[in-house]
This record gives sequence, C-alpha cells and structure tokens, in this order.
Amino acid sequence: MHGKRLWVLATMVGLSMLLVFGVGNVFNDAMFVTDPKPNRHPAEPVPEPLAGTKEITIQVAMDADEYAVLNQLKQQYQSIHAELSLKLDLVSPSAAYASWKKAAQLGESADVLLLDNRWVTEFAALGYLTPVDSLLTSDQMSQQLQPMVNQVKWNGYTWGVPKDLDLPVVVYSAKRLQELGTDKPPAQSEELLSLHTASMKLNDGKLGLYADLEDPDSIVALTQAFGGAKAQGKAGLVKLTEPAAVKALESLFPDANGTGSLFPLSGSPSWKPWERLQQGTMLGMLTTLSAYKQHAADGLVLSALPLPKGEAVWKSGWLAGRSFVITSHTRYPKEAFELIRELTNAASSVKFWNEGHRLPTVMNSYAIGGIRNDAAVQLVTPFLDKEEGAPLPPLQNRQLLLLEEGLQKLRRGELAWKAMLEQTMQLWDKGDPGAVTAPAGPPRSS
Repeated sequence: MHGKRLWVLATMVGLSMLLVFGVGNVFNDAMFVTDPKPNRHPAEPVPEPLAGTKEITIQVAMDADEYAVLNQLKQQYQSIHAELSLKLDLVSPSAAYASWKKAAQLGESADVLLLDNRWVTEFAALGYLTPVDSLLTSDQMSQQLQPMVNQVKWNGYTWGVPKDLDLPVVVYSAKRLQELGTDKPPAQSEELLSLHTASMKLNDGKLGLYADLEDPDSIVALTQAFGGAKAQGKAGLVKLTEPAAVKALESLFPDANGTGSLFPLSGSPSWKPWERLQQGTMLGMLTTLSAYKQHAADGLVLSALPLPKGEAVWKSGWLAGRSFVITSHTRYPKEAFELIRELTNAASSVKFWNEGHRLPTVMNSYAIGGIRNDAAVQLVTPFLDKEEGAPLPPLQNRQLLLLEEGLQKLRRGELAWKAMLEQTMQLWDKGDPGAVTAPAGPPRSS
C-alpha cells in the first residue's frame, strides 16, 4: 500500500512537470557538431518525435547567418505541418563530405542533405540518393537556372534541387592600385601578373596577389585565368599542365613550397588578408563572390576573374553550386521534396542571398529581390550568361582531393609546382585513386 502511494505521488509530480515545462522540446535543433555551439550537451539524448508524426532530418554545412535563415524557414514550415517532426543538424563544412559519406555507407543518412554539386553525382553513383525527376514539375524546372540543374544530372536522372551558386573573383586594394599608377583592376591575366611583380616589395612589407594554396579550387581558378581556353580539360575540370598556367603559378608563388612561403596557411590567426587589402599592404586576393559580399568595404575593388589577352568567357567550368538532395535512406521522399520546394522558392532564395550572399538558382528571385541590380552581380553576369553547366562526373570530387594532396606536398617542399601538377594530371587522366607521390631523394629546398 505504501508503495502504491509512492507510485501515485511520482505520477502526480511527473504530470506537474509536464504542465510546467511542456510535453517536450521535440523540435529543437540538434547540432551535429560543435559549430556553432550546441544547445544541448552532446551526451544528452535527442528527444523522440511525437507518436504518429513523420520525422524528417535535414543536415547542412553553412555559416551561422545562413543557418539562422534556414532554421527560421524550417520553423515556419513546421508550424503549418503538424504531421511532420523536422530536425535540423548543422555539420562543420570541413567534416561534411566524410561524415555524410560514412553515414550513407552505414545506412544512417539524414533524409535531406545540402551537398556541393560535385558531390551529388558521386553520391548518386554509389546509390546513396533518390532521383527527383518524378517529383519535379515542368514549371519548377523552368524556374531553375538550367546550368545548375545540368550539374546534378547523371545517368539520365536528376539527383538534386539546386539551391545556390558561387564563382571566383579577384578583389583588389584601391590604395595599392593607385600606388602602382592605376585606378582600375587588370582586365587581362598578363596585366595581373605584371602588377603582382611590381607590387612585391618585401622590404616595404608589400605583397602581390594572394590565393589560398590549400584550396584546390583556387588552383583551378588560377589555371583558368592564366591558361585560358587551352586549359579547358576533359570531364569538367582543367588541364593543370597548360604551360602558361604552370609558368604563372611558378611566378606568382615561387616559394610556395616549405616554410619559406610568403603567405601563411589560410587558417592562421595572424593572417588577415581582408585587413591587408584595406590597408594597402597587399595588391589583391583570389576569392569568391559570396566572400566578397560578406567583406565588402571602402577601399576594396571587385573584379571578375581576368582572362588572357583576346579571350572571352568560355562555356563551362565557372560556377560552383549546392543542391538539396533526398537520400535513399528516407521513408518520406514526397514529404522531403515538398519541404525542399519551400526552401528553394524565390522568397526563400532572396532571404538566403541577403545573409549568405550565394547567388540563387531560382530565376524569379533576381527580380523580386533586386539581385539583378546589385553592382557585384552585374560584374559577373557574363560568366552567368555563358555557363552551360556540363554534368559533373562522379570522379570530379576525387580529382580535387588528389590535387589537395599534391598541394600539401608542395607546401612541405616535397614537390615543385611543375612536378606536382604533372603527377596530379596523370592521376586524373587514368582515374587512378592513388595519391601524389614525392620523388626519391631529399625534399626540394626553397
């Protein structure tokens, strides 16, 4: 009898707690990793969804401002879809590819992922995704920028719904340009190389063009800029061994190998390239349109990627995008697609642009958001207009990982530019999954 009274008392206390604190924090966002800081301790279990609801998990890798927009859109969608339980996870960009691929291999994928387009066809080829052709209407397809849809096509199917795009640009220091006798950024890559050489005054603390030599996309962009149309490669990437491009890289970053590099690793706390540009102690920086929009300030001059003299923008290879995909793990593909459709409509695209500064792929958003009148967007319009968006082969991401491995060996002084680029190109050409290897003998000194 005494035990029964205790049981009743415990039940009453439990009901009181429910009345005070609510049924449960079912829709709180669980941070997949610690960026930004999680709302819960990692050891605390994630609340179970309400009985009878359809749980859909979305995982993304993006910065905090853009994530805040996504979270707001998710909450709005949740409020009018009581039958769903939406869970949003934020993944560190540096860990996203590996963690999502491993989860897919284990059959533990989220329902919806935001993938770089170059990952989409690889995941599709491995059987990790569900095609979206049967869910896309002709009207929805007509609103998307076709080049970005082309990037996520493979084997006759469409494997993602494009969200946004980005492209390389060069940002210059207005002060440094004036010191070098010009008020305009170079339109041709030969002029950029000359300005870089003139700007390199190490005794005065003045530097030339900076590029992140840990980032393979930087090398691809520089190869496009200095190699021109001759550097167009097969399977969507570039010809790394184009002589003009190799020579330019050797001239721009002659001591990129070893500890003598002029430019520290991009993650170094002491390295602040945007401040250097404003101060006039560095000529320019290869970056992206979205990064420029985040750092735009007086004293910075935006320029499209320069090309060799006499060359015009060619038809593919400029744009990098991200797309929402539905994994083959999901039990609710239709519900997942309807959510994606809401996250990629024109109104949502404008909100993402305002915070994340990646260009939308939905054409209507350029009109309603005033994006087409943005000076930075107008500057890169030729690249947008020319792009045809060749499908990205499943091996492209692996190719870039091989280039990244080569760059690491370059920075350690194990390979010179020419040898590293030739070895990487050989692996690309034969589809070899092996790594770039250093030559026998002692490392090359700087």
